[in-house]
Amino acid sequence: MNTSARRPDIRQPLADYYLRRLMQTVELAGATFCGFQSGWGEDLVLFNHPTTHTTLALPLSETSVESIRAKIAACG
Repeated sequence: MNTSARRPDIRQPLADYYLRRLMQTVELAGATFCGFQSGWGEDLVLFNHPTTHTTLALPLSETSVESIRAKIAACG
């Protein structure tokens, strides 16, 4: 008989937390969060330009409000 208590799996709540934070970062920069692209090296964060609605991307490790705004400004 196994009497040890099973530890709760906290991976999903943590993933949800980080996703919400990432979505907030994109929205604070003035863009619309689209999602992720992964599988070929570093994961990319996808977001839409606020006026042209072009989908842009940044590596996850470089994603910040400032970098998103710079990417938007570079695209006109």
